Amino acid sequence: MARVISAAFRKRNLQASGGTVYNPASTSEEAKIVQTDRFKFLDKAAIIVDPSELNDQGMARNGWRLCSLQQVEHLKCLLGVLPVWVTGICGFIVMDQQNTFGVLQAVQSNRSIGPHFKVPPGWMNLTSMIALSFWIFIYECVYIPLARKLSIKAPRLAMKKRINIGILLSILCMLVAAIVEKQRRDLALKHGLFVSPLSFALLLPQFALSGLNEAFAAVSIMEYFTLEMPESMRTVAGAIFFLSLSIANYMSSLIVNIVHKITSSNGKTSWIGGNDLNHNRLDCYYYVIAALGALNFIYFNFFGCRYCDKDKDNLKTEAQREHSNVVGESSEPNDEEKALDITGTTKRAT
Repeated sequence: MARVISAAFRKRNLQASGGTVYNPASTSEEAKIVQTDRFKFLDKAAIIVDPSELNDQGMARNGWRLCSLQQVEHLKCLLGVLPVWVTGICGFIVMDQQNTFGVLQAVQSNRSIGPHFKVPPGWMNLTSMIALSFWIFIYECVYIPLARKLSIKAPRLAMKKRINIGILLSILCMLVAAIVEKQRRDLALKHGLFVSPLSFALLLPQFALSGLNEAFAAVSIMEYFTLEMPESMRTVAGAIFFLSLSIANYMSSLIVNIVHKITSSNGKTSWIGGNDLNHNRLDCYYYVIAALGALNFIYFNFFGCRYCDKDKDNLKTEAQREHSNVVGESSEPNDEEKALDITGTTKRAT
C-alpha cells in the first residue's frame, strides 16, 4: 500500500487515463479484479510510462515506481471502507461505556436477590450477550422464515438500515443510562448511602440496548468489510474491525480525560472521577456521549451511507441462498453469519 502511494506521487503529473496499465494477473482471484473509477489518482501508480520499467519477464523492476492494478485496487478497497469504519468507532465508544461506567453503576446499586445472594457487578455484561443472542434468534429463526413465506424479495434488512438502527439504539442506550443514573444518585444522596437503594434491575435496559447496538451496527459493519474486500484481503477486513474496537477504547479514555479536565476547572467537582459516583455527574457525561452518537448518526446519513448501499448485494445473496435451499446444496456460512460469529467472539473476549 505504501508502494502504491509512493508510485502515484512520483507520477502525479501524468494523466490518470490513456496509458497502458500494468496488470500481471497471476491467480484466478486476481484476474477477476477490474479497474474501478474511484480514487482515480491512485491509478497513476499502475501506468507504464517507459517500457524500461519492466524486465525481460514483463515484471516491474522497481515496485516503488510501478505497481500492479491489483495492488492499486486493494488500496482503493481499504480507502473505500474508511468512512463506514469511522462510524463503527463511534458506535463502539457507546459499548465501551457499559463495560466500564455501567459496571460501576451496578457496584453502587442494590444488587440483592433475596436475603442471601447479590448479583456480581461483572455479570451485568451478560445482559448484553443475552440481548444479542435473543435478537439473532428472532431475526434468523422467526423474521427471515416469515418474510420468505410472505414472498418478500429481500427479507434481510438492508445494511444501511441496520447500521442506522444500531446508531439510534446507541443514542437511546446513553439516554436511558443517564436517566437511570440520575435516579440512582438522587436516592443515594437522599438516604446518605454509598450504595443506592435503586435496584440493579433498572440498569438492565441500558445493557440490553448496548447488546442490540452490537447486533445491528457492529455485525453490519463487519459484514460490510467482508463484502467490500476481495478474498485475498479478508484477513485485513477482520484486522481493521478489531482495530476500530481498540481505537474506540482509546477514544473513550480521551473523552473521559477531556470531560474531567473541563468540568473540574475553577475548583468545580468533576462529572467523572474518584471512587464514588454519588459525588459525580455521570448522567451528564452520558448525555455528552449521546450527543456524539447523534453527530455520528448525522455523519453516517450524510456521508458514510454512500459507501454501504448493499441492497443489490442483499438481493443477489438472498437469491443464491434460496437457490441452494431448493436444490439441497450445502452452503458455506454467509457473510452476515460470519460477522455474527466474529462479533460474538469479541463479546466473549471482552
